[in-house]
Amino acid sequence: MRAIRLVLACVIAWGMQAGVSFAENDWWDHWSGPGPFRGLFVTYRYLCLSNTSDDPDFRKTIADEKPQVRHTLLSPIDRTASWLGAFSKTPKFNDVLRAQTEQEQRTATTEDRLKEARLKAQAIVDCKSDEKVRGYLFATYRRAVSIHNDLVAVTPDLRTNGQVHVHGVDVGYVDRFSRSFDVSLAFGYYNISGRAFDSFQRPSFSPLLEYSPLAGVVEGEKGHIVKFIVGGTYWFKELNAQQFCNRPIATCKDPTWHAGPEFIPRIGFLFDFSILN
Repeated sequence: MRAIRLVLACVIAWGMQAGVSFAENDWWDHWSGPGPFRGLFVTYRYLCLSNTSDDPDFRKTIADEKPQVRHTLLSPIDRTASWLGAFSKTPKFNDVLRAQTEQEQRTATTEDRLKEARLKAQAIVDCKSDEKVRGYLFATYRRAVSIHNDLVAVTPDLRTNGQVHVHGVDVGYVDRFSRSFDVSLAFGYYNISGRAFDSFQRPSFSPLLEYSPLAGVVEGEKGHIVKFIVGGTYWFKELNAQQFCNRPIATCKDPTWHAGPEFIPRIGFLFDFSILN
């Protein structure tokens, strides 16, 4: 198996933090065979975990508040949830509180209900402004295509050497263990297809460390406008030449080629234009 070069992914587009689509250079390098790849991915942060007790000013207004993690569901059009959220404004606490109070009063008007309305309102504002966030769940759709396939020769019936198309979904969790550092773990399932071979599927596992240098000095989402990422993707199961070259129109350059499960390293830079709105 050929050694895998370290991937340098330089990205200038709407970033991962807001769950937005962007182009990435060399998503996978040569995958020890086909490649390099170019593609896009779109991320949706659908569940946010925050803790209102992290805010000392808010804790003073709720005298009996105990430390607790709040779960906030986000729709695709919410701020920080997806690229659609780039067109939404960061919500104001009083506006959210008014809506939550009206909702709680439909059930009861007790002090506990009003207190719950304040807690929910603060959690919503925290998540949509990306402040005091403990972590979040996300789903990512990825699609990529190889520029060429080193395993397949060009033939009259195959004018290119069999591009490889990959698309699939990652589902994972991001833990924000400090204002500047996030750790994400994601499991994925992908379909690999092309003119030179019958499609097949592969699962993957992707650990990633994200560093936001501005988050230590800038509050909220603006602190995550720039990110550096280090990690990679582990592809389960063995790959062989026949999987990428098994149709009559294709001629394999090296039918003996095979590779075991692989870990593809990744280094990246992200710039998030969406939160400039």
